[in-house]
Amino acid sequence: MAGILAGLLGRGTRPALATIWAVYMHGEAGRPLAKSNGTFGLLAREIPGEIPAIMQQLSEASIA
Repeated sequence: MAGILAGLLGRGTRPALATIWAVYMHGEAGRPLAKSNGTFGLLAREIPGEIPAIMQQLSEASIA
């Protein structure tokens, strides 16, 4: 989650908003991983691969 937060801050997102989005995206990244791998034994290194898709979904939702 720290990496997500740092990335958002690096893009100029306000700190409070970046924190909220980082927590949300971190949680959302776990959903597909839990479905495919089960809820036990997820690795932190698996989460970053899910973030681009989540950001794309958020972007599309904000346009609609």
